Amino acid sequence: MNVLILSEPGNKPAVEELTAAMGDLNIIHGDDVLGVPKDPARVDVIIGCGDCSPGSALNDFMLGWRTHPHTCLIPCWFQVEKKVFEQNGIWPRLAIDRFDPDFHTEALSEWLPAVSEWQQNRMHFNNNGSLEARSALELATSLYLRRASGVLSVIDNGGAEGIFHFSDGNLISAVMEHLRDIEAFYEFLCMSCGWYTWESKTNLPNQSEPQSISRLIAAGLQSIQDANLLFYFITDFDCTITTTESQSSLDDSATASFQEQKQLYALIEGNVPVSQIIQSSPLSRPSTMAILAKWFSLEDITIRKTPAESRCRVLVVDDSPLMCRALQTIFTEDPRIELAGIAHDGLEALRLIGEYKPDVVTLDLQMPKMDGLTALKHIMIRNPKPVVVVSAFTRETSPQTYEAFRYGAVDVLAKPSGKDAAVLEREARELRDRVAQAARVRIEAAQYIRRRPNAVGAPARSNGNGCGGVGADSLIVVCGDGGFSLLLKVFFALSGLHEPPSVVCSTALSARAIQALVPCLAADCGLAITPFCPPGGVLAPRTSVVGSREHPFRPVEANGAITLEMVKTNGSVRPFDALLSGAAEILGKSAVALLISGEGEDGIDGMRRIREVGGRAFVLSPEMCPKQDLPRKILMEGCAVELKTVSAIVAELAACPQESCGATAANAACESLAVRAT
Repeated sequence: MNVLILSEPGNKPAVEELTAAMGDLNIIHGDDVLGVPKDPARVDVIIGCGDCSPGSALNDFMLGWRTHPHTCLIPCWFQVEKKVFEQNGIWPRLAIDRFDPDFHTEALSEWLPAVSEWQQNRMHFNNNGSLEARSALELATSLYLRRASGVLSVIDNGGAEGIFHFSDGNLISAVMEHLRDIEAFYEFLCMSCGWYTWESKTNLPNQSEPQSISRLIAAGLQSIQDANLLFYFITDFDCTITTTESQSSLDDSATASFQEQKQLYALIEGNVPVSQIIQSSPLSRPSTMAILAKWFSLEDITIRKTPAESRCRVLVVDDSPLMCRALQTIFTEDPRIELAGIAHDGLEALRLIGEYKPDVVTLDLQMPKMDGLTALKHIMIRNPKPVVVVSAFTRETSPQTYEAFRYGAVDVLAKPSGKDAAVLEREARELRDRVAQAARVRIEAAQYIRRRPNAVGAPARSNGNGCGGVGADSLIVVCGDGGFSLLLKVFFALSGLHEPPSVVCSTALSARAIQALVPCLAADCGLAITPFCPPGGVLAPRTSVVGSREHPFRPVEANGAITLEMVKTNGSVRPFDALLSGAAEILGKSAVALLISGEGEDGIDGMRRIREVGGRAFVLSPEMCPKQDLPRKILMEGCAVELKTVSAIVAELAACPQESCGATAANAACESLAVRAT
């Protein structure tokens, strides 16, 4: 087997040693190949080791091979995690491609025989299947080589559907969401997950001029290569872009897609994220990204700089002049934050909030005239604002921490107290970040939680046997960084139901904080809530369990009962994914999951698994969450439906049928809930 090795100098010896140990391999180095070879049969697989970031030589080289029509079907191994690689560009994948940073002889010896089998069978596919088992590029190539006639239906994990009509190896019509024909086909080539159905048919009517699949594949791959140029200019697709005085790119009205480009240009208003512009574009994802990259290169558009007037305005409330000066120094060093004013007690704070109208308030607890908790209650009732409690009395296990969350604080921090410069700088940076994040929280998320008894006439929920264990009457919740105040609202909202569901929850809080705060929550909302204690145990009827990410756990079924067992971890276990995936396996289509706030990747695979088994997966709107990174990623992946309010999850539990009719019915129910939530 001919193996092309593309690696950085530091990786080459290790790669050579591994491949030499395999035997029967003909090693070709990237230095020996200046470009795509005239005879692609020289190469059977490509192994890329090193920096795959946008603009790197390795990234450009491998993308060039994959997007060339002669070499697009050569399997590739990337020495990097799949999610990390996919963040760096669009990749027209093959099902056999491997993304694994752990490159060793055993793994390579397992992959190469799989490659050989794939090469023999890649032109064959079932009439129904997953796009992960047979990629869009493989399907299109197979249809062309077989000169197939029929209808291909596809749907991605986000619910976007496409229908493609083929006749004798030509595309005769295509529709995918709002896209048509060639643009719909380009979008199809970018699909990395979802499902397809093929139905052979003949004598299909031509609704447009037939297009050779071979030429469409070549043009689509070129469009994908051009689209990846956008990553040279931006890496954060949540950033906003704006137009400049130059409009040279719109001078050529003879361009085939000139009208669509004008519509795309009109979407760039300076306050819309790039991701939303791509989603709303009249053109496919690769075409849109390629055009944006071109406009960046011509300086027709640029990343929108944050103007001074858009900085969040913070009111500092603290009775200590020394601490006020310290906070003033900390905040004025951050271009995202503007100091609106300083108050020295709760009464003054209430007056200045009305006068200065700050975006966010930092609030001490121990103050004269009116203490912090009393002031917090008045703020939430009279003039709701995102409030970050900053006090020496709010360690994570403190009762005041729970009370601050209960009365409506978005976040709670201890005052900076670093004994050396490095610790103080780290605490100051965290304070600035969390205040800036709190300022973005939608005001409705910062409402005072009022204890209320079970609502009269509230919809009853019963699983028929008087048991509130995990089942149709259950809710799986993962609560990331910054989400505890929203988790309280979920429990308080559920307490209004006649028979609240069992809630199994994993949070980003420490185990010590869970042990300290959960009893307060249980006493306050009148629900049976217990902390998860390793190694776990049987889930009692009508009982909710809240655990820490420090102790990953998952539900398992044994002897007719549901047990929560601790997951053995070697540092690689993702606690949220473990809980969600375990729930998906046991509950199947009756699973209901909610994700609240957070950062990173933990939770994405688990939410996707809930959807795959036909369950209902929801994410609280990023606008409500202090940490918006993880909710946004899940929505962009199409793994869940966005809920605009906390009460929407209660509406789902009360309104949706206990017996789902599979993934389609579950997703339809989710979509209808999203409409109700707005």
